[in-house]
Amino acid sequence: AVPILKQGVSRRFATLGVSWRHPRGWQAVRRVAKDGKSALVVVHAFEGVPASVNVTLPEGSWRIAEEFPRAESRVAGHSLVCPVEGEFSARVILLERES
Repeated sequence: AVPILKQGVSRRFATLGVSWRHPRGWQAVRRVAKDGKSALVVVHAFEGVPASVNVTLPEGSWRIAEEFPRAESRVAGHSLVCPVEGEFSARVILLERES
């Protein structure tokens, strides 16, 4: 993930409440490597989070290379569907573009 972090481009996704002291909903950051061949998605869940969240992926065919903690995240079309473990949980997914 180092090349992604070092030279990637980030986009933030969220459905948050109005309070930063008592956050509700979720947020995710998708960072795509400069060469476009890999991406890293970090999801944070807060109070009142849904059972899963969707993060839009760039055009192309993607596969999950690694996930922590292990779960049943999946790529569906141009979205990454991430199950949520519960309130105040997090997940990190490393994706690779398929040839």
